[in-house]
Amino acid sequence: METLLWKDAREKIKKGVNFVEFAAPWCPDCVMMKPVIEQVEQEIKNLNLPVNFYHVNADESGMFRKADAEVAVLRIPTHYIVKDGKQVFIGYEYFPKHILVEKIKELFK
Repeated sequence: METLLWKDAREKIKKGVNFVEFAAPWCPDCVMMKPVIEQVEQEIKNLNLPVNFYHVNADESGMFRKADAEVAVLRIPTHYIVKDGKQVFIGYEYFPKHILVEKIKELFK
């Protein structure tokens, strides 16, 4: 998973399917989700699905807990799936691997 500033990620997610995780190093749930997200990324790669995975520091993004932000990063981790620049899914905190994998696979049906 590539770590980016939000200003850079914003440009990269304009095309294709992209998974962006907003997290912070001080967040216990973010630390707990890290290996789960790594497993999601590996499973998607094994399926040969063209998905980009990005990590954005929620604090540095300037969007954490700001209701009027470009992305509603109200809790962390925030799992943000985008297709061709448009949000198709947003989820908060802990998510089981199989749900995230299914959300991504649905975009290729």
